[in-house]
Amino acid sequence: MTRLSSATATAVRGAGVLALACAALFVTAAPAPAATNYTCTKPAYRKTSVNYGIYAGQSWEWKALVGTGQSGNSKARVKEIQCLLKYTHKVDPGATDGLWGPRTRAAVVKYQSSARLPADGIVGPQTWRSLRVGGYYVP
Repeated sequence: MTRLSSATATAVRGAGVLALACAALFVTAAPAPAATNYTCTKPAYRKTSVNYGIYAGQSWEWKALVGTGQSGNSKARVKEIQCLLKYTHKVDPGATDGLWGPRTRAAVVKYQSSARLPADGIVGPQTWRSLRVGGYYVP
């Protein structure tokens, strides 16, 4: 058996400690935080001088296009859509997280089909109006 010099033994010990510290970092690293699941206020009717309808406490939008690749995808608008779908129209969009994902899009398509709207998965003026006034298309 070969005996290591004290300098070499110290270097090997130091490398071993460093390797253990790195391994501990990987084992104890916290997982990525999950998306925030927002709570919706109880959807209620709201009336303004121009519009009336169901409001879930996130956004009072009526016209912006919200959907895959749309510029109107603000978190507040998406949360409002998720809340209206889930609590007013009983269609599950998944977590109420304000993120436009595949479950939210699928829920919008399902809702649009049931409301006799073009089922394109994009919430535009017709779908907003239908979501707000009770689940059917109102021209």
